[in-house]
Amino acid sequence: MFLFDFVYFIFYLKYCFTEFLSRAVTELSKEYGESLIIRPIFADHEQGMEQLEKVKGTKLILWFTGLLNLSYDDQVHTLRKLSTMMTDKCRLVFNADITLDKNVLLKAYNDQSGLSRKFMQNGLLRLNKEQGSHIDLTNFTFEVDFISDTNPHYMSYVRTYITAKEDIRYPIPGLGIDLVMGKGERLYLHEGEGYSCKYTL
Repeated sequence: MFLFDFVYFIFYLKYCFTEFLSRAVTELSKEYGESLIIRPIFADHEQGMEQLEKVKGTKLILWFTGLLNLSYDDQVHTLRKLSTMMTDKCRLVFNADITLDKNVLLKAYNDQSGLSRKFMQNGLLRLNKEQGSHIDLTNFTFEVDFISDTNPHYMSYVRTYITAKEDIRYPIPGLGIDLVMGKGERLYLHEGEGYSCKYTL
């Protein structure tokens, strides 16, 4: 028997990988049978914690990818909130990145194949496809920064943004607004100061 009555998977990403999560639950359930009860939570982290708060019993919480994309204050707040839902028999497992080599990180988040750039610019492409805009990405340069801070009360993190090569104005009919930028102005492609926080040992 496992020590845990329930295993919970929490995904932070707003567009949850429901197919992956369902497949993982099915495979683990087949492998462990009645020895392990798994209840996936198809929600972002805030909604997931609201559901988790209502569940009693000993829990193993597996939190993949998302915690390090929150700001420092939000990480602390989230961990404190999770601790109120856990007994001394519960466990929380999450991943953390301790890579602090600036050159390695810049190559990873701005790879030569352009995969990271395409991923980060997907929101702009969706504005074109779903909201009727015609944003021309060739009028921007894609850039990545790594902000390093070894203070234990702050985080190192990555920033990605596009910079306008010239003054631009793109109507976004579906939202009833215009994207207006001056030459050299930045548009950050994430919420908050940065994302993908990095930790020291």
